[in-house]
Amino acid sequence: MKSFKKTLGLGMLCSVSAFAATGTKVSGFADAGFSYMSNGGKFFAVRDGAVYVSHSVGAGEVMVDIPFGTATNTGSGIALTGDKAQAFAAWKYDNGFSWKLGQFDGLFGQEAIDTVDAKLVTGSTTTALVPTVHRGTIISYGFSDEMKLHFILANPQNIAAMTAVPAGFDYGAQFQAKFAGFDTYVGYMSLLGHRGQPGVGRTGPASGSQADGAGTLFNVESKGAKPGSVINVMTDTEFAGMSFGLDISISKPARTTGGDYVQQTGSGVAIKPDQATGVSLNIGMPWDSTVDLNARVDYGTGVVKTFGSPVLTYDKNDKTIGVVVGPTFKMTDDFFVRADVAFYKDTYTDRTGTAIASVKGTKSIWIAGLSAVHKF
Repeated sequence: MKSFKKTLGLGMLCSVSAFAATGTKVSGFADAGFSYMSNGGKFFAVRDGAVYVSHSVGAGEVMVDIPFGTATNTGSGIALTGDKAQAFAAWKYDNGFSWKLGQFDGLFGQEAIDTVDAKLVTGSTTTALVPTVHRGTIISYGFSDEMKLHFILANPQNIAAMTAVPAGFDYGAQFQAKFAGFDTYVGYMSLLGHRGQPGVGRTGPASGSQADGAGTLFNVESKGAKPGSVINVMTDTEFAGMSFGLDISISKPARTTGGDYVQQTGSGVAIKPDQATGVSLNIGMPWDSTVDLNARVDYGTGVVKTFGSPVLTYDKNDKTIGVVVGPTFKMTDDFFVRADVAFYKDTYTDRTGTAIASVKGTKSIWIAGLSAVHKF
């Protein structure tokens, strides 16, 4: 997205140290900060960072994105975080066609993948519904400067930390259009690896029986294999000096031949994954030349947030709603400080204990974040 998300292969070129003789450009950023969560979590961390190296030759580009951050909240190590890494080759043709091959940022979702491009410290719940990166290829065609079409073919995603994904590929498309002051993106992907967690705190079984985090056994019903899917619609515009963005995602989990349908042993309580839906409304406005104000409202079903990070449950009875507000202080063009306060409330089917109950409950969390970002 123009206002909320890094444009693939372009966003990393801002504020670069360039070696004109070789065509190689180097840039990057570091994001250090502090997080407080009312559920007991509070820590300093290197929240995110990356070094970008790109080399352009004619209409071609080779780009490497090496991300890093604090390895754990309790240790002192800083490690490479390969789940957001990029390494790809790309080429553009004069007739409007272009292609990209390798590992690259996902196209879906307004939330910036690298925090240097984020508007707020606290991330959105919608990030759990869409892939972070793809390892494969994108073939694009630009009908004009206002309309583009992208086709994606990639290895199966495993973004819900599940195992035993079926053989095959993820595939999909996204259409971009600019009209009447709106930038609109509509996309669909079939995701063989998009397997969700049927219950909070439990590793999803592939076949037979599987213990959850508390040791309770679950029987797995036999179901046919079926890919998961994601539908994503985004639009943003500017009005009266303010920016507005709407991000909607609908995600369904895949099923292997072993099935993702789970039933608790001895209780007769069936837990059948449905789908997850996420909606985010982003609002931004300049306060003055050095301060921007940003806010976001999140709503979702089949996803919860009160664990700190969004967790997919794919249970339509699980709901979350949250509000995040905060300023960005521009110290210089390349150095800025963000702060925000967030409140999330979940209504969920309680599956966090040793017994998986069908009783609804509520849980809330306050999150405060501080972030200092320098890009170079």
